Amino acid sequence: MNTVPSSLSKREDLISSSGLEIFRAMDAERAGNWKYATEIWSRLRLQGVDDRVTAVGMARCLRSQNMLDEADEILREQLMKLPEDTELLAEYALVAKVRHDVPECARRWHTFYATHPDCFAFASEAALTYSENGDPQAGADLLRRAEVQSPADPAILIPKAMISEKLSDWKEAARCWGIIRALMPDDAGIKGLWGRAVWHASLEEESVAESEEPAPKKDEDLSEIASIFESMGDNCELGLVQRALGAEPIGLYRFAAVRPETMLELLLDRFAPLGDPAHTHIDEREEEYIALDDRGYFWIHTMVTKNEMTAEKLLKQQLSRISILRRRMLASLEGGGKIFVMKDSSERISDAMLHDLSEQIELYSKSMVLGIRMADDAHKPGSVEYLADNIAVGYLGQMFSSKTGIGPDDIDMTSWKSVLKQVFHHAVEKNLVPAMG
Repeated sequence: MNTVPSSLSKREDLISSSGLEIFRAMDAERAGNWKYATEIWSRLRLQGVDDRVTAVGMARCLRSQNMLDEADEILREQLMKLPEDTELLAEYALVAKVRHDVPECARRWHTFYATHPDCFAFASEAALTYSENGDPQAGADLLRRAEVQSPADPAILIPKAMISEKLSDWKEAARCWGIIRALMPDDAGIKGLWGRAVWHASLEEESVAESEEPAPKKDEDLSEIASIFESMGDNCELGLVQRALGAEPIGLYRFAAVRPETMLELLLDRFAPLGDPAHTHIDEREEEYIALDDRGYFWIHTMVTKNEMTAEKLLKQQLSRISILRRRMLASLEGGGKIFVMKDSSERISDAMLHDLSEQIELYSKSMVLGIRMADDAHKPGSVEYLADNIAVGYLGQMFSSKTGIGPDDIDMTSWKSVLKQVFHHAVEKNLVPAMG
């Protein structure tokens, strides 16, 4: 009868036991019981069980308990023996991340990708570190290679979009956010980031900004209907409605504010006062920069935060973009086919004001005007009345306004959808805008 030598039997027992202990350590980690997991890994290391496996496990537990010097010591010892080991190098970089040592973390990720250029499990982590360390292009290059392998992975696309924004590559950012938006269509935050990137990309070059907008779809898509409407100021409500409906038209006053009386003055002057360097300033009081004219001709969101660029650089950019947007506004007015929207969130927009607006716009072309008011006893939310064939008034249940305290999350989308559809179909019937298809 054959028997197993006692020394071999003991070794198998040890392997079986150590395997069970490794499982227990990992199970403790999953439960967040880092102290218990550390005790197991420490015991296994004393038994001489697989130095590399136990070193990684021990370092991971120490990192999670912020015992970073001990973790580094264990990892350095093993990297002397296995300088190209994937797990050891990755854990080594993650320890530097927890230490908030960005330059050292970036150096360790560079070492990792020098030896493992096609291992993209940590690509997002490394790319964001490169960007934070002042080298966003290195991060973009790494993520570009990672995207080839995983073209629809949000874990790759989200940091790629963020880094593209940092590089002012708004076209690439818009592309990435667009894919993510298709994967997560109900995420309002993603939709906003996509819209912001599209806005910047469309203004990046004059040739892009002044290109024709896509032809309407044949079906009655509210996003296409919403694109036909253009704000004449007051605040961002219409722009936010368009974004919520998936429309991102580029308009001078889409995300800007101006008084109705001032808009009439600007129409008379063909918006010539806009973009005067002597009167255009950057307001730095909030996290987002605001561009404004000290004569009251506009107050506009730049969609640029303080950490993205200096106010001086932004002012030069905004002067150029205001000029582009001004030309787009004139092209919209002269070309017709638009529905111009005026509202006043501080007081009820009057019939006389809407007639005056229509008269001013008719100096450019025959176009539709839509005034927005609060619903009352005679007008239900979502209803529309017509002051003339080319002048409509739409009624909302509540209006976005700092005066009323109604914010972006409380916009009356139901009424807006109803008003936009009714006014669009009326304008088509009166040959003021083209039908879809």
